[in-house]
Amino acid sequence: MPTPQRFLGDDPMPAIGLGTWRLAGDSGAGVVNDALDLGYRHLDTAQMYGNEAAVGAGMASSNVVRHEIFLTTKIDDHHHHPTDFDRSLDESLVRLGTDYVDLLLIHWPVEWDIMVDTLRSLAAAKADGRARHVGVSNFEPDQVDFALDRAPIEVNQIEYHPLLGQDALVEQARDRGLLITAYCPIARNEVAQDPACVQVAQRIGMTPAQVALGWLLAQDHVAAIPQTSNQGRLVENLAAGTLKLRAEDIEAINATQKDLRIVSPPKSPWRSR
Repeated sequence: MPTPQRFLGDDPMPAIGLGTWRLAGDSGAGVVNDALDLGYRHLDTAQMYGNEAAVGAGMASSNVVRHEIFLTTKIDDHHHHPTDFDRSLDESLVRLGTDYVDLLLIHWPVEWDIMVDTLRSLAAAKADGRARHVGVSNFEPDQVDFALDRAPIEVNQIEYHPLLGQDALVEQARDRGLLITAYCPIARNEVAQDPACVQVAQRIGMTPAQVALGWLLAQDHVAAIPQTSNQGRLVENLAAGTLKLRAEDIEAINATQKDLRIVSPPKSPWRSR
C-alpha cells in the first residue's frame, strides 16, 4: 500500500514509520523484518533503547535493500562530549550494520554550554556522511531556535497526538521549515477512549488509532512512528496512511482536550526548567 512521503530536501521520508522502543533481541528483529515485509520503509531506534543490534538484524534478514529504508537513531544523554559522540555514533553504525543513518537526532536537550559542542558534532556527522540529515528530539521552542543557529536541524521529534496540544512546536516547525516526527502518536491507545476519535472511527469503519494517525498526517509537515509488535496493528497503522479525514472530522479532533502527556521524565525541559 502506498505510504505518504515527507521530504528532507530531496530525500523522501515515509510519513508512517515503526517506532522500535521496547523491541529487543530475536523477537524485536523479527518484528522489524515483518514490518519491512509489510511495506514499512521508515524505522526509528535510539542508543537509549538498547536495541540497535536487533533493528540491524531485522534489516539484514529482510529482502529490502538498505537504500530503500529511512533509518533514524538518536544520541544518548551520556554521549554529548565530542569524543563520546563520535565513538557512540560509530558504535551505533556497527550495531545497525550500516555506514550511515538517514536521520540522527539528539535524544534529549542538555545544558546550553554542553549543547553547543553536541550541535557542532551533529553538524560534523552530517558533513562527513555518517548522517544524511540531523535533528533534535524533545526540544522546546527556544531550544529549537538555539539549535537552528548552530546546526542544520531539519526535524524535531516530539510526543504529539490528538490528546496533547503542541501548537507552539508545530507552528514553529512550519514557520522554520522543519518536520515534526510524532512519537506516541496514538497515546498508547488512549485515543480509543476519546469521543471525537471514536465517533469518526465508527463513521468510517476504522479504529480510533487509525483516526489519530490520519489526523496527524493531515498536517503536511508531520510524520508518525507508532510502536507495536502486533502483526494486526502493524497492518492497521500502515493502512492509516491512506486515510483522508473530512474538515469537520479534523475540527472535532482539534477541539479535544489536549493535556495528556505520556512521556515526561524528570529531565524533560517542560518539567525541569
